Amino acid sequence: MSFIEGRTYRFKPKNQKDTPRSGHLEGNFKMAYLRRVGKVDLFRSPSAGWLESFTRAQVGDYEIMEARI
Repeated sequence: MSFIEGRTYRFKPKNQKDTPRSGHLEGNFKMAYLRRVGKVDLFRSPSAGWLESFTRAQVGDYEIMEARI
């Protein structure tokens, strides 16, 4: 998937048990795309401001669509 800088995306795990967030009560989460850094895509939480990175393989574990804000 191609991401656009500054846009917010909704992540929905394809298999809830196999994701690091398996114990998280909310399966879906939103992240704002910042940029590509080496082999990872860098995202920022829109509410808390913390950063998270995903490789292309990790992104494949989620159904991702642009969030309407």
